[in-house]
Amino acid sequence: NEQSIVLGVENLGPGEIQMVKKVYPGGLNLLNYSNMRMFVHGEGYYDQTKTNNGRASAELVVRMGTDLNANYYEYRQPVSPSDPEFPLSAYSTEGGGELEIDAEEVWLYDQNSMNMVLSAFNQLKQIRDQQGVSDLTQRFEQQLSTLSVDGEEIAEGAVVSIKGNPSLGRVSEIGMGIYNPHDPSDINSPGSPSLNAEFWLNELRVSGFDNEKGWKANANANFKFADFATFNSNFSRTTTGFGGLESRLGSRSVS
Repeated sequence: NEQSIVLGVENLGPGEIQMVKKVYPGGLNLLNYSNMRMFVHGEGYYDQTKTNNGRASAELVVRMGTDLNANYYEYRQPVSPSDPEFPLSAYSTEGGGELEIDAEEVWLYDQNSMNMVLSAFNQLKQIRDQQGVSDLTQRFEQQLSTLSVDGEEIAEGAVVSIKGNPSLGRVSEIGMGIYNPHDPSDINSPGSPSLNAEFWLNELRVSGFDNEKGWKANANANFKFADFATFNSNFSRTTTGFGGLESRLGSRSVS
């Protein structure tokens, strides 16, 4: 099914989020992947008088964890709206460059494509612990660009946050939504006190599977010292990526 998920909001207030979610009863293990990606389209809030035509007026939100209210990782990024007056070309079965130009205008790949660097969440959790944050019921966030994501193409203005004690190895819910970043107390705050917007979300997927070979070793030793004593020793080591022949990817060793 090639249809996109369409999310729409009307009169969304400052700081509010409207979200849909999918539940995975068996859970997901994302520890073996490096990125989560998605194509994103925005419309309904295009404004030529604003920076980047109103890009900062609406943000994509993606949450994943075991409870999207109390125990989750969150990713946010601004979404540039497409120009509603852009003259799309007539459909042709022969295709051609016009179709590629139209697709670029609709999806604005360079600006809006989501690249969630999953390792950033582990870094975020470590930073929170290093700063001695004890109240895990409060969201803790950082700009994605301040974390170690060298070589990754990330969306301008992307933010990652954590609440509770989530794990990428135990994801039972994923939510996607629209966030109004407007702050009424800040006269320079982007956005609107009442946001109308529509997002198209396409091809949510993980990439960068870690296919490094893992191994496991066991050693046993038995020493007998004449008639005085017997010494037994056991040693076992398992490296990242090891799994039995019947094991699933999610059950492989990750440390």
